[in-house]
Amino acid sequence: MPELFEIIETCRAMRRLKPDQVPEPLIARILRAGTAAPSGGNTQKWRFLVITDRKIKEAVHKVREPKEVSRIGREVKKIEEEGDAVYTAAVAALFEGKPDALEVIKWKELFDNLEHALDEADDVLNVLESVSIKNS
Repeated sequence: MPELFEIIETCRAMRRLKPDQVPEPLIARILRAGTAAPSGGNTQKWRFLVITDRKIKEAVHKVREPKEVSRIGREVKKIEEEGDAVYTAAVAALFEGKPDALEVIKWKELFDNLEHALDEADDVLNVLESVSIKNS
């Protein structure tokens, strides 16, 4: 088994990553290991962002090309706006007729979570666009 310092001293950054999807259980294991790492005063103030969306990965890869990041941002914004329309229609449909209150609450929470995920993707692209422009 390699020694810790040997691993640290021989580790190199990789610029060309394989396009393979990382299995969810491996992502979960890595996140568990990261959150178990010690921190000053055990404050554990870190946050992890797992990016699985192809468009966002592409934008991260092209962060030094503001025009490309902006193009990808417009595509993601369009998807987010389409999602907003679907969300509005789905929530409205929940209240048609005589809906069961528990069913409405359950479905509304699901729709809210999906809408939040779309908004978060849009927020990530906004940050990437800002970083891209500042560092070009």
